[in-house]
Amino acid sequence: MNIKLNKTASLVVLFTLLVGCASLSGQGNTVVLTDRAKPQLIKRVQPKYPKSAAKSGVQGWVKMSFDISKDGKPVNIVVIESMPNQVFDKAATDALSQWFYQPKVVNGQPLETKNYSMRLDFNLGRSN
Repeated sequence: MNIKLNKTASLVVLFTLLVGCASLSGQGNTVVLTDRAKPQLIKRVQPKYPKSAAKSGVQGWVKMSFDISKDGKPVNIVVIESMPNQVFDKAATDALSQWFYQPKVVNGQPLETKNYSMRLDFNLGRSN
């Protein structure tokens, strides 16, 4: 009886698959635009370490907030906090302004994304 049940179950699965394939065959060349819940980083530019900070052996970080435009560009960049204060701010904002994101997509349309934040670390001898 187990063998008969397994054959029956196999036939049901096979039939279901065939019906599913047949129902898809009439759809033609349909393009589905995939929504993306959040922007994805495409291009990252390393910040230039300030010469005076490198010469003095100073390390630190910069925390920034920004929006990502429909075109994928960081805009409205604001330094929230930095350590040491203002030493790496310009290098960090200059680098971030050159980054590029694949924007958020909803219903096939790119959207501006607001209120992103990130921290760039400046460490001698190590990359960000």
